[in-house]
Amino acid sequence: MIVIFYCLVGAGAIVFQSTVSEYFKAWLGARPDAMTLIVVYLGLQRGQETGLIGGFFLGLLQDVLTGGLLGANALGPESAVNVVGTGAITKEAFNLGVKSLLLVSADKALPGPLFERAAAVATASPILELVSLSSLGSIVTEQGVLNAEAVRRLAENKPVAPELTT
Repeated sequence: MIVIFYCLVGAGAIVFQSTVSEYFKAWLGARPDAMTLIVVYLGLQRGQETGLIGGFFLGLLQDVLTGGLLGANALGPESAVNVVGTGAITKEAFNLGVKSLLLVSADKALPGPLFERAAAVATASPILELVSLSSLGSIVTEQGVLNAEAVRRLAENKPVAPELTT
């Protein structure tokens, strides 16, 4: 019953975030992040583990309901294409000694020539950026948890049709 309650609260927070919170930005110069407030409340009231699990599922719910991007969009030998802001977060986490995980399907691993095309699209996009694999602790795929070197091998071992490299 409590899970259903928090799902409804999360859905309400999403509605609040996408409608009313814009008015706060006009008045205060900043937008409150309602989902973050709910997750912090969960962590403080029900414990860190509940906050972590609740944050994961409420974030997933938010991505599904708002059309957010899930996981990395492309994975290359040296970097990944992901949502803007990911690079800053992973760099700061790396500097603090906190490991970052990247969730991605192994099918999105692209060899150098194809990834260069994806990277060009990402750098021209206002919502995508390149994230260095060296700043990540691990890359999680359906093939298991990989490090940057294993991803490089996975990407480079894929064959590329000659017409796609031009």
